[in-house]
Amino acid sequence: VGRRSQTLARAGAALSGLMVARGGTPGGRVWQHLTRHAPVNVAAAGALLAGWTEAVRVARAAPPEPRLHVPWHAL
Repeated sequence: VGRRSQTLARAGAALSGLMVARGGTPGGRVWQHLTRHAPVNVAAAGALLAGWTEAVRVARAAPPEPRLHVPWHAL
């Protein structure tokens, strides 16, 4: 999850950087200002959602079966 979130963050930042360098999207100035950093926000939201989903999956998982530990001197 951490690696995926990091990839999403880097991709969003790179895409946002390209949009800022290009000047945003065509349209009004307010729309340009709002959409310039939209890829970063979308990537952050996706990373948060992925983390939350994995946390719920782990919380619902059954605990693993305990292993039988044999004392070393009994071997």
